[in-house]
Amino acid sequence: MRSTRVLAAAERAVSGAWTVAERWRRRCAELQDDLSPVALACWHPFEAPIPGERHACLSGLSPLGRASPSSFWHFMRGFFVEVFHALWSQWTLPELRSVRVSFGDLTYPCDQRFNFMDFFKSFLDYPTTVDPGCELSWRWKLRVLRLTTPQQPTACSLRPVLRATRPQRPGIIRRKALLQLRRADGTRRPLNEAMVRTAAQQVCVESQLSCHLDVALEQLTWADQLQLLLRSHALVAYHGSGVGAALFWLPFGAVVLEFMPFGCWWCAFAVDAAQPNCSGGSAVSAVTWLMSTTSEAPRAKIPGASHPLMGCQHEDTRPGRSAFELFGQRRDRSRRISLRGFRVLRQTLRRGARAALSMRDVYPACGGAALQVYETKIELAA
Repeated sequence: MRSTRVLAAAERAVSGAWTVAERWRRRCAELQDDLSPVALACWHPFEAPIPGERHACLSGLSPLGRASPSSFWHFMRGFFVEVFHALWSQWTLPELRSVRVSFGDLTYPCDQRFNFMDFFKSFLDYPTTVDPGCELSWRWKLRVLRLTTPQQPTACSLRPVLRATRPQRPGIIRRKALLQLRRADGTRRPLNEAMVRTAAQQVCVESQLSCHLDVALEQLTWADQLQLLLRSHALVAYHGSGVGAALFWLPFGAVVLEFMPFGCWWCAFAVDAAQPNCSGGSAVSAVTWLMSTTSEAPRAKIPGASHPLMGCQHEDTRPGRSAFELFGQRRDRSRRISLRGFRVLRQTLRRGARAALSMRDVYPACGGAALQVYETKIELAA
């Protein structure tokens, strides 16, 4: 009688698992021509556990995780951190490498420029899979971990661990570098691109940095991105998620020069860089953030905790109109870049942020997390 009950239970489990797998297969078939993050997940479904192997399914989606699919930056400060912390709470780093990880929710980072599974290869030996709702994992009584936002929700807390996840790769820089980023799709490039490149090269020479110009992070593997950023003591880029994500891997004392859209400022990246778990508990930020804005931009001040951390000239204060809407309209418009920011960058690399503050039209910004460098109209017209 007992063996009959056992066999009946096993039959129900197998039958239920087949139903779940078949439902997921049909859903994926409908998405076969879709390039969204959800469709990307279809390429690696979880099918069955492997005897003797460690398995874990990650269930739940926190507020940080919900923001991840829309942006590489949100992913690096949100979903990636939460996944790592959930796994790290169960296994040591050597043990973690051999865990077979599945995801239980249908929201995945990042946008279509990135395959989210590449990032988890930095500390996992096996490709991640997808188990919607962790349903199959529950049926096989595998470990299911609930995702929660850690107390210090930025990837900076993971830097010491991820530094050790991969050995130095051949061909990747081994000395201090200046890294100039661009977008692979060609958007947000300065109209005076040749002048900007020359200015960056001059900083490399004067500051004795290895120069890496016009680098598109999305064209590098995640391991190569990590090795490159860990050695970059100066980062130059137009505003975008790549800058915000890169800040988590920059070494202590690095300087970022970020060019803003016309008439706008954005403090979110600099504020993240100034958080205590990024600066090692020091009152001094781990990264000096230089925010180069046009002369029309208002001062980058954060009056309260509820402030959106951005602002633009001629903001519309009517109900339903946000600063982000105006910022978004200007974000992809190309413009001429003033070279004043490079002079401030050289001074900061040579003598520190305090010396940069003594320069003309350089002001404390973002609640002390950044320096705002005003570009001059004369230079822009040259």
